[in-house]
Amino acid sequence: MKSKKSWEVIILSWLKSAAGALVKKAAMLGLSNVFFAPFLPYNDLPYLFAAADLLLVPVDANKAELSVPSKLYNCMAAGRPILCLAPNNSEIYKFVEETDSGLSVEPADIGKIRDVILELKGSPERCRILAAHGRDHVLKNFSREKILNEYEEVLKAEEVRND
Repeated sequence: MKSKKSWEVIILSWLKSAAGALVKKAAMLGLSNVFFAPFLPYNDLPYLFAAADLLLVPVDANKAELSVPSKLYNCMAAGRPILCLAPNNSEIYKFVEETDSGLSVEPADIGKIRDVILELKGSPERCRILAAHGRDHVLKNFSREKILNEYEEVLKAEEVRND
């Protein structure tokens, strides 16, 4: 993908050691389209997410079986397609596939990761559909109004039970 000059990759990192290793690797490979930025304040992330064409959600294999990182919901809410890198037996892998909000790939399958990126790069309409599915799912299931209404119902049920 080095030859795709029109592509830009922005990598945010809050771990200086990881960023340093990635900067060296990108320089060694001559990747002039890869840029590194420090981790942004939480309030600035929606702007970054909204500006992206594709959002990467990598998950540590040791933590993937039982957890879904909260950043996934923020990425979905931004209305951008997701590329999830996680073991295929993990909850997040299945969730991204079931919500049709992006594509999931095993992290070690570099060829498949490349193929998925190229596929999405060549299909803006598919990206738009995946992005819309993700945003719709978040709005229908995790909006503040929805959560507050459910919480209120739980409190009302508890009140009735205690009467």
